[in-house]
Amino acid sequence: MAVRLLRQSLSLVAHWEELVYAEARLSAHPLGKPFLPEVRGLLKSLEGIERAQRGSWREEILAQAAVDAVDDGLDDATRELSRQLTFIDGKKTARLKRYFVREPSRYIAFGLQTQAQALAGWPSSLKKEPEGVFKALGSTIAGLLKEAAVVLQQRIDAIGATADHRARDIVGFTDDHNRVRLSIHAALTVAGSKHGLARDFADRFFRRELRESAPDQPAAAPAEEPVKG
Repeated sequence: MAVRLLRQSLSLVAHWEELVYAEARLSAHPLGKPFLPEVRGLLKSLEGIERAQRGSWREEILAQAAVDAVDDGLDDATRELSRQLTFIDGKKTARLKRYFVREPSRYIAFGLQTQAQALAGWPSSLKKEPEGVFKALGSTIAGLLKEAAVVLQQRIDAIGATADHRARDIVGFTDDHNRVRLSIHAALTVAGSKHGLARDFADRFFRRELRESAPDQPAAAPAEEPVKG
């Protein structure tokens, strides 16, 4: 019977479980002990890959935190603009409708990317308003929109780095792990046959069923959520 190959989408936790099981079974049999260095080498490599994965996840979470901070700032400025316009002009005036084609709550509900696009024309218009409070809000919103462009790009870069790590490092590790599994299984099949052992002797050093683990993923939000929920 051939050893089960591991999928490229397998989580690093599941890789670790497979290797720990194989290490324990190989350690317990004289014919298995010569193969321990290969398995332990993979375990060592896995530690570095896991550290790199946590590092890439950390960058995603930090990027999302920065996005959320700027988003909160734009939400506050949007509320304040709505409040000041209503206080000075009243409701349903032409100037209020100039800035709020939709209800203010709709703008606040947008994710940062969509909200930044919706507010892009506000600063230049607010600078031309006669009241100082609107000029000040225009400067605040302009600064936040510049920050939004930066943090949104940082989030794109962080998500891309995580994808690169999986494609370049995790997939490569899966290939190495499968190669070692096949090599050890083939060698133990020959050894078992020479010693007149059971036909499934080599199979016993590997788990027969894969326990599905949660997929590797960070705690950060998706690249863009058009509406905050």
